[in-house]
Amino acid sequence: MKEEQVISKLTSLKAINPSQVTLRDIKQGVFQQVKNETNPQSLFYTREAFGTIAHFIQLHKLAFYGLALVIVFVLISISFIIPNQFHTVILYSKLAFAPNQYQKSRIALQDVTSRFGNNKQTEQNTQELLQSLALANTELSNLKLKGVKGEYTQQECHKLYQEYLNYLIKEEKNIPAKDSTFSSVKSQINSYQEQAEKKLHMYSSS
Repeated sequence: MKEEQVISKLTSLKAINPSQVTLRDIKQGVFQQVKNETNPQSLFYTREAFGTIAHFIQLHKLAFYGLALVIVFVLISISFIIPNQFHTVILYSKLAFAPNQYQKSRIALQDVTSRFGNNKQTEQNTQELLQSLALANTELSNLKLKGVKGEYTQQECHKLYQEYLNYLIKEEKNIPAKDSTFSSVKSQINSYQEQAEKKLHMYSSS
């Protein structure tokens, strides 16, 4: 092809001014061809989805922060409004996930000794004390003081049980002898104390 003919054809192409519809069709065609060649369909839609979500969060950032604060506030309020129920759920969750009976007994004993460590707490929460003592006594009664090989030793069991007995003796002394309000508490503690002493005596020679 002669040089004059090439120049003429290029001049003709330059003079072409396609419409917006034609340019849009060309753009979509090129994009579709590239997408098919690189097979990015799943990646494309994933990016589109994440982009949409990110954009939505960005637009409603204050709303999301507000919702998060409301949830935190509700949880804190529940812990203050119904502390006993909240505490019970946590305690029983710990017991459920404890690996063995020694750990269950230890958790129950630590709970009652930390919650009711002085006279004021005992006097103000006698019903809660009875429930907590009953749970601790149940778990400790199920503990075999001879130990379990590979899990916990005899010495650990005896030490824990002695701590339990010492706590019962201390609590029994702290309860007013002439106050009929605490008669049921005193009676319960005396019963648990007798059980603990018998068990320690039974395993003393093991």
